[in-house]
Amino acid sequence: MNTSFSYTFLSFLGFLLCSCSDSKKDDYSAYFGGEIINPKGKWILFYKGEQLLDSIPLDPDNRFFIKFDSLSPGLYMFKHDPEYQYVYFDKNDSLMARINMLNFDESLVFCGKGEEKNNFLVEMYLKNQKDRNTTFSDFDLEEKEFSTKADSSYQEILKFYTENKEHILWNEEFDVVAKASVDFPYYSKKEFYPFANMRRNQKNSYPELALEFYNFRGNIDFNNEQLVDFSPYIQYISSFIENLANAENYQKTQENALKKLSIADSKVQNQALKNKIVSNIAFRYLMENEENISDTTFFTKYYQISTDSEKNDKVKSLVKSIQNLSETGYLPKIILKDIKNNEVSSDDVFQRKTILYFWSKRNENHFFAVHQKLQKIIEKYPNIDIISVNLDDKYDDWNAFLEKYKTVPNPKIKHYQISNFEEIKDKWVVNRETRAAIIDKNAKIIKGFTNIFEPTFDKQL
Repeated sequence: MNTSFSYTFLSFLGFLLCSCSDSKKDDYSAYFGGEIINPKGKWILFYKGEQLLDSIPLDPDNRFFIKFDSLSPGLYMFKHDPEYQYVYFDKNDSLMARINMLNFDESLVFCGKGEEKNNFLVEMYLKNQKDRNTTFSDFDLEEKEFSTKADSSYQEILKFYTENKEHILWNEEFDVVAKASVDFPYYSKKEFYPFANMRRNQKNSYPELALEFYNFRGNIDFNNEQLVDFSPYIQYISSFIENLANAENYQKTQENALKKLSIADSKVQNQALKNKIVSNIAFRYLMENEENISDTTFFTKYYQISTDSEKNDKVKSLVKSIQNLSETGYLPKIILKDIKNNEVSSDDVFQRKTILYFWSKRNENHFFAVHQKLQKIIEKYPNIDIISVNLDDKYDDWNAFLEKYKTVPNPKIKHYQISNFEEIKDKWVVNRETRAAIIDKNAKIIKGFTNIFEPTFDKQL
């Protein structure tokens, strides 16, 4: 353990021993502290779901500490922009976290009362991330072979969960979260398979699946209040709804979008969860095509279902941003960074018709898949430029990533990185890496909202 962190932790324990007696039945006090190496700001934000509970300042040594007079057991989240991670508190837990912002998830370690549970959750996150990054090509496989590989990786993770459960002896409340971190990434993979297989193998319909392929669906609770704020659970429900709607009509049409809203409305009774799911559907629908902002039928139904005024305002704001972009017909000027870390005006990067796409090293699957598709596009359309914009905020990480995988992108692709995420989000309406656009040499928008994996993408060119 790092020396300074050890000293901080020992001081922390001393403070607890001096200030706390045996916990009382009605005492729900808890402590949270730690150290941030290479911080990006001066604050740690502490959330319950989307509600900000407290802003914790870093001291001159980049350490933080807070006592909660009352903290109900459950799942919380702490954030140090742009990164975040979950933390689980049982009654009277006292946790210290040490994080290096240059390697946030891999460096995160907890100490104190409740450390084992939380270090387990971090390990599960890393295992699931590794699984996602190494199994994307499995979607090319026939169903039987895909299921064999998916089941094998699931059994490995399940074994890790079982061993930790037997060793740590956590309670049933935490086990709901722990088991969810095992099951739902696997379930999401199964839901995503038919659509991904159809697209990657350039088929016109879903592959035929064994009758038992979706047997796990019988175990799903679509209204689990303990998991309302847990992203693997939310991602699964979103994947389930996508799959169910796409099985009937996978084209990105109004009918398909309305079907997703109907499924969410009928399957999810918990209103807070329902609001999250339908707002995700609305955001996705808006980002598929700029013409969708005029779909009054969809938005009438959306506002009938959603009761979250804050999320509704964000949807309205996105509609307005897309509308402004469409009305001007041009990409507003922003500042980018080139591969040598020089600032470049976006007005200077477009020389002829250009495919503009975005990516993040957080989603390596997308990075490899998009460059595989771009290789074919470059061969077919040699007179079209391709500009890549990385959405991460660390130049050194971006540069190292490109160097590590330098054989993957075609050398004809011009690489840039964002200077300010808020600027590109507001001016270019970019909030997800799957967005792409087709631009002419004067930065005029030919197609503002598209996806390189769209079946009609070649026609758009």
